[in-house]
Amino acid sequence: ENEFVLERDYSLKNGFEMISYPFSYDYMMTNLESTLKELYENLEGSINKESNTAGMHIHLTRQNYRHAFNMVCLIEYYQRELTILSNREGSRLKRWAKFLTDKFDHDLLSERMIESYYDNKDRYVACNVSNKHTIEIRIFNATDDYKEILGRIEIISNLSEYAKENSIDDFKNMPNFQEIATYKYNSGYGEYVLNKYNLR
Repeated sequence: ENEFVLERDYSLKNGFEMISYPFSYDYMMTNLESTLKELYENLEGSINKESNTAGMHIHLTRQNYRHAFNMVCLIEYYQRELTILSNREGSRLKRWAKFLTDKFDHDLLSERMIESYYDNKDRYVACNVSNKHTIEIRIFNATDDYKEILGRIEIISNLSEYAKENSIDDFKNMPNFQEIATYKYNSGYGEYVLNKYNLR
């Protein structure tokens, strides 16, 4: 009750939405492991991972325009790996969290294109930047694996840290996905997810 709000979600035919309070990465990794483990043990067998609509969204505090722009670039650049990690079928991904490009092309991903993307109020995109205060990553399918939840949070947190600390002007010198997925934080959960989906 001190960490999550449970709400009815009208996009779900039979279920509810869990919304966490805003947490720092350190707080989540220190305090949420036992909460999530207990919660998912109690819910065992009742989570419908095959739902057409159930998913997991990660909101990041939006620092500034450059942070948001860089996050869109990173999500597009690593879309092959993130598609695998999303554990969503292609049609569901396109319906709930479509990418800007079918295949990453830096020439197409210009600032003007991003600005028009910002103006688009369609939130059903992989990296939704239409919210005023947050960047929302929408790609992930629902899961009944609490370790995967923490791993996804860790990987996206690492992408966010990279986006804040680096200029992303030259995509020829980008790190491989494994490096960026463990850029700053490495509790072991991110590695767990990378191994689970054979991305090591």
